[in-house]
Amino acid sequence: MTFSINLFLLGDTNALSNWEIKDNSPLAILMVLFSLITAIYLMNLLIGLLSNNIEKNNNRVSYLMQKAKVFIKCHIFTTIFFLSYNNK
Repeated sequence: MTFSINLFLLGDTNALSNWEIKDNSPLAILMVLFSLITAIYLMNLLIGLLSNNIEKNNNRVSYLMQKAKVFIKCHIFTTIFFLSYNNK
């Protein structure tokens, strides 16, 4: 059974070739539902992975912004100190 599902996911419908889809409408409905549910599940997984990646990037961006602010404050402090030291 699991092997048939894997083949169906890969696009091989030979595992279901014993049944005629025209004569067996519940089979057609199940195939469509399976395809839709699988697509929705995979899209949900993709969205979750993307949101995790975006969150990591946002944390990195905020870290780099904080680092830049500290660097600017240190640079301003050393520049003011250097200018006041040279003016004496």
